[in-house]
Amino acid sequence: MESSLVSPLYYAFPNDKNAEHIEDQYMWGENIMVVPVTDKGAISKECLLPEGKWYELNFNQSKGERAIEKSVVIPALLGRPILFCKSGSFIPIVDKSGTSTEDYTNDTLTVHYYLIARRVAIHFSMMMDGANHLLK
Repeated sequence: MESSLVSPLYYAFPNDKNAEHIEDQYMWGENIMVVPVTDKGAISKECLLPEGKWYELNFNQSKGERAIEKSVVIPALLGRPILFCKSGSFIPIVDKSGTSTEDYTNDTLTVHYYLIARRVAIHFSMMMDGANHLLK
């Protein structure tokens, strides 16, 4: 079965009746949920979460990720989207930032894993040489 990169929650969670009524959040792929803040001047946003455990993604900024179920109110920070990932997800993160795709490289990648039962931080780095050989 093919799926799209972006989908409404009721499509991603067909057995969750609450997902039918969540119209201002969407899935990015199979593991990341995006909660856009669209209200002018908003300082927080209530996020309704589909079935299962979720982690707020903050990419190791100021506070640790924590497992959340049902709903949560998140501060709405200008220029920073509200993102959640499903428990059991592997989320690869490019460690360098830039202003265009030309600025990104794949020489350093961090993979975050969000355990199903409880949060366990597992971080590792994989380095490749120019010929795509794994360096030890």
